[in-house]
Amino acid sequence: MVVASHLRALMPAADRCVSSDRHTVKALFNGRVTRGAAGRRSHQEGFPLVGGRVDVIGRTPVPTLVYGRRST
Repeated sequence: MVVASHLRALMPAADRCVSSDRHTVKALFNGRVTRGAAGRRSHQEGFPLVGGRVDVIGRTPVPTLVYGRRST
């Protein structure tokens, strides 16, 4: 966990994006991770996409999707 936290802290801000456009978020991951993000169409369930970031699990960079909660 310490190594993963350290690697995450060293990642540039360019490894994050704030966008509700799934194509923009997908472009963030191109060339940065070896696997695609497994996302759902959660906006229909009240959880709109708000962005993405490259995270670290172990020593492997992985895509992370960030969802928000619609207030009603």
